[in-house]
Amino acid sequence: MRTLKEIAESTQTDKLTAHSYIPVYERFLQPMRQEPIRLLEIGVLRGASIHMWLEYFPNAQVVGMDIEPRHVLTHERYNQIHCSQSDINRVPTLFPFDHFDVIIDDGSHFAEDNILTLHMLWPALKPNGLYFIEDLQHGPPHWRNSVLYWKQHCPYIYKCREHEVFDTSQQTGRFDDILVVLRKQQGKI
Repeated sequence: MRTLKEIAESTQTDKLTAHSYIPVYERFLQPMRQEPIRLLEIGVLRGASIHMWLEYFPNAQVVGMDIEPRHVLTHERYNQIHCSQSDINRVPTLFPFDHFDVIIDDGSHFAEDNILTLHMLWPALKPNGLYFIEDLQHGPPHWRNSVLYWKQHCPYIYKCREHEVFDTSQQTGRFDDILVVLRKQQGKI
């Protein structure tokens, strides 16, 4: 069985080629690798990470959501939805409560969309589920810093059991090499 890094290398996902997220993902996701989880990834692009998740999680159902209508692959454990992550009329109606074990926001990378999407999809995350936000950038000028928002305010608003911000932008030289990880508390929130 290949490691997540080996799979990422073969699929050429930007989670490894452009960013340094694979060790973080492996740390959090390895304990559920063989479980029949449901995973949603927002932002599909060419499907490299979808291929990665399907191999890494052999028993998972994977859903990709993207604003672009292109279809990246056909697989019995994969479903793709054409939708903008900031569509406040549609996104909250797409999934039932406590539906996903893992949600990954690799969509627009705008702080406003990250926050809106989290607000709309948090109810669809199962208790103890993991919510990842990739490529975090600084927010609008009236916000001091979106990283500060995720570190100080978000855990209290969403009552996270666990939250971490992984900022490797200084080491990699990429201003957007920042990954947020939130774990939902037990019980419905």
